[in-house]
Amino acid sequence: MPGINHLPVELLSRIIDYVAVPLGNGPERQSSSNTQPDLHPEEQTTYPKGLNYANIPLATSPTPNTQSLQSFRLVSKLHKHLSTPLLFSVVRVLPLESSANRYTNILSSPHLNPHVKKAIFQTRLQPYAHLCCEAGGKKQLGEKYNYPHPFFLEAMYKVSAFKNITHAELIFSAQCCAEDEYWDGTPETCNFRMKVLSAFYAGLVQAEKIDSLSIQNLQNVTPRALKEVQISSIDEPFNYDFKTVMSRIKQLSLSIAVESFVERPAEVVFTDAIHNFLGSELQQYWLGPIAANLEYLKLHGSKEVYWVFFPVCNLPHFPKIKTLILGGVSFTSEKQVQWILSHASTLQELILDDATIGVAVEIEEFEVDVASRTVLYERDQPTQWHGYLPVSRDHILRPESWLDATRWHQLFRRFQDGLPGLRHFAINHSHWDDRAFEHADALGTALKEERYAFFKEFYWKSFSDPNSGNAVFREWEEDEKDRLHIERPNCGEEDQRALNELLEELKKRT
Repeated sequence: MPGINHLPVELLSRIIDYVAVPLGNGPERQSSSNTQPDLHPEEQTTYPKGLNYANIPLATSPTPNTQSLQSFRLVSKLHKHLSTPLLFSVVRVLPLESSANRYTNILSSPHLNPHVKKAIFQTRLQPYAHLCCEAGGKKQLGEKYNYPHPFFLEAMYKVSAFKNITHAELIFSAQCCAEDEYWDGTPETCNFRMKVLSAFYAGLVQAEKIDSLSIQNLQNVTPRALKEVQISSIDEPFNYDFKTVMSRIKQLSLSIAVESFVERPAEVVFTDAIHNFLGSELQQYWLGPIAANLEYLKLHGSKEVYWVFFPVCNLPHFPKIKTLILGGVSFTSEKQVQWILSHASTLQELILDDATIGVAVEIEEFEVDVASRTVLYERDQPTQWHGYLPVSRDHILRPESWLDATRWHQLFRRFQDGLPGLRHFAINHSHWDDRAFEHADALGTALKEERYAFFKEFYWKSFSDPNSGNAVFREWEEDEKDRLHIERPNCGEEDQRALNELLEELKKRT
């Protein structure tokens, strides 16, 4: 009986493609809680892109199944020849000198260098782990440094030497602190991150084939070099590198990290930085200048808050966008729905990870426009960096509150009718662990209780939370009938039916 070596090269290539994908990591998953703790971080695999309509290959494609490919590569010279391109398509640099040396060896090899399509630079061995153990306050092994390693920065400077590289990714620690403060457990201060960002963009300037960029845990603090009207000689190199690289980007993935409040995570909404960054800086410095070029955008807010409503997030229009992936968004007004529908002429793929509809809102300290169901913001003097904040009420009388009758079955039908070019849609509530951002492209569709929530006392509260349950608004009303009793929407069957109709329609379009 003929062996596997006698199969046509085309069939062998297909077999190797399957070998490269970890078992059980398909697009049908409904959460992102699976991890591989026994593997070294450099060898960990992530879910493959599982899009029904894949616009951008490798935009967020994972590192292949390294162990399986290494074994398959030893079968024969033919298998080695076919496996090598997949095995070395992605290189990851960890904050270990051995990892940097491996990266340099691949870069220097005339046989391996051409296979590299994506480079990942990861500042921490476990970027989503708490950096201090609860017992004794000891830091985890390999994390005892407060400044970027020289070999790590040097590796980023060399990235343009990869001949065929098209994608670059930077992964910071999920924990960050305000300004340049340092407190035990969060060594990646703004100064640390700026040094890494500077090296990252400096290395990418000469890598002219790179048009896909991903930054995980970008702190909600825009570098000074981008905000100064008069750029100093110190800031000028970064300003030039950043604008040069971003002008070439067509595929962008960003997840936003905010200052950590370990005991009270929801209190991030009280910091000026998150409002200013999401409401102003994200559009002005990061997205607005390249909006005309973007075909793919993945944007995840902080897992502590639902963004778009409060904190407000102002996003530009993207005239060429094909794929739009949003994580942690809240729908409370027609404005947010209209923004999505405004991309009807180009949008082919829409993925909503942990999206919620605010069925009720009550706000006390800030001015709101009840008619448009939005919090009012004001901009201070343009020279002030924290200049876009919610307008405080001069004197608090009674909270402003409203109910919203919008339900998901209505939005599903509007997406079906209002996005004629849509080919793929997914909605789910992932666990938002350390892999949620990477796995969003392969998100499986499921309707979870968290798809509805209410906003009270500055916090989003889910009906699935036993500590929240139902709520009473306008509690100050003496007459019971004038109070608002908030209950979980009873429209599960209608939501599911509308979702099924949307998905069936999209099957006909493929």
